[in-house]
Amino acid sequence: MLLGIGPDYIYKCPQCGQLISRGSLMSGNTFGAKFFSDTKRVAPMLPKFPQITICPKCNTIFWLSKSKAVEVEEYDLFDDWRIAKIKKPKWWWGKRKRKEYKEREEEHQRKEREEREKYKPARFLHIDEYVLALQNKDVCSSKEDEYYIRLKLWHTFNDRIRNGQPLFENDSEKKHWEDNCRQLIALINSNKGPDKVMIAELKRNLGEFEEAVNLLDSIRHRGNEWWVIDQIKAACEKKNTLVFRLDTTNSEKEDPKKKLPRQPSLYEKSGQKKEKCEDYQGALEDYDKAILENETDAYPYVLKAGIYEILDNQVAILECLNKAIAIDEDCADAYINRALYHRHHKNFQEAQKDYEKTLSLEPSGFNIVLFNEEDMVKYNDNINMVDFPGIKQGTLAIDLYLSPNTQGDTDTSLFVEVEDRLYPIVLSLLKKQKEIIGL
Repeated sequence: MLLGIGPDYIYKCPQCGQLISRGSLMSGNTFGAKFFSDTKRVAPMLPKFPQITICPKCNTIFWLSKSKAVEVEEYDLFDDWRIAKIKKPKWWWGKRKRKEYKEREEEHQRKEREEREKYKPARFLHIDEYVLALQNKDVCSSKEDEYYIRLKLWHTFNDRIRNGQPLFENDSEKKHWEDNCRQLIALINSNKGPDKVMIAELKRNLGEFEEAVNLLDSIRHRGNEWWVIDQIKAACEKKNTLVFRLDTTNSEKEDPKKKLPRQPSLYEKSGQKKEKCEDYQGALEDYDKAILENETDAYPYVLKAGIYEILDNQVAILECLNKAIAIDEDCADAYINRALYHRHHKNFQEAQKDYEKTLSLEPSGFNIVLFNEEDMVKYNDNINMVDFPGIKQGTLAIDLYLSPNTQGDTDTSLFVEVEDRLYPIVLSLLKKQKEIIGL
C-alpha cells in the first residue's frame, strides 16, 4: 500500500491562540523501515506525528492529542501534481505558454507562503523541553502522560546516536538521562514479555548488563520478540550501552529455541482411551509403560494423578505431581493440579505458590480457583476492594464461598482477566441472589 497523506489538523495554542498544524496519514507501510533496540521505528512511508508540542510564539507546551482541532485542511493531491507535472519550461514553448507556467508557479509559491505564515507546523519537543514538560503538572498530569513523555525523552536522547552525535553534551544531561531511564523502568513494571524486553534494554543502557540478561532469560515465551532478545543479549556480552539498529533478517523465522509440541506416546493414547471407558487400572498400567518408555517425560505422572483423583487416593495424587515437577520444573500442568490439591486440603499458602508458578509458566493458559471465604472476601452488603499481590497476568476463576461452613461446591464463581499491574476487584454481593453485579 502506498503512502496516503491525510488532512492537516489545525489546533490553537491555549495560551496565545497561535494556529498550529499537524499532518496525518490515510495509509502507509513499513517498506524501508529501520527498527532500533529502544523500540523506535523509523519508517519513511509511515511517519509519526507529535502528540505533544510547543507553541513557536509563546513557548507553551500542550497536548495536541487532548486538544480539539479548530479546522481541518484537506490535502489537495492534484494541486501538487499540477505543479510537478511540468518541472521546467520546454524549449519549444512560446511566450504565452512560458508566461502561464510562470504565473501558475508564482501563485503556488504565494499560497505556500501564506500557509506558512498562517499555520506553524507542530514539531516534536527537544530534550530540554521534554524535561520541562515532566516538571509541569498541568502537562504531565497522569501516569499515562508521564510514560509517553519519558518514552519520547529516551528516544530523543538516542536520536543523537542514530545521527552520529555524542549522547550527552554535559553532565546535567547525563543525570537527566539516568533518572529518566530509571523512572521509565518503574512506570513499566510489567511481567509481559515485550515490557520485559524494554526494561532489559533500559538496564543495558544504564550499564546493568547482568540484570538485563537475567531479565531476558526469565522470558519463557519469547514469541515474535526472540530475535530482538538475542540481539540485546549479544550487545550485553559486548558491554555496549548504546542504542543500535536491529537486524531484521530473522524477524519472520521461528525461534530456534522454541520447544516443539509434545508428542504423546502410543501407551499414553491407549491409557487415555481406557480412562474414558472407566478402565482405570488398565489406564494406570499404560501410563506406567509410557513412563518406562520415556523417563524424562513428566506428563504421564500428571495423567496418573488424574486417575488417582477419580479413585480418591490423595497420597498417590501428591506423589505423582511431585514426581512430575521433579522431572520437569516447567510443567505447568503439574503445578496447577498440585495447587488444586492443596486448595482441596485447605493448604492455601502452598496453593497460592503453585498458582503463581503456573501463571509465570503459562500467563494466559489456565483458569485458576483461588482461596476460600476466609482468605479472600470478608463479604457483606458493601462493596469490597480486594488485591491479590504477586499475580500479574492470566485468567483467574475465583471461587466465592458465600455460605459459612460450605463443604461442597461453591456458590458462585468469578472470572477475572488479570492486568499487568496489581488489580482491584470490586465485589458487590447481594444477600438473596448472591450474584456479582460489578467488576
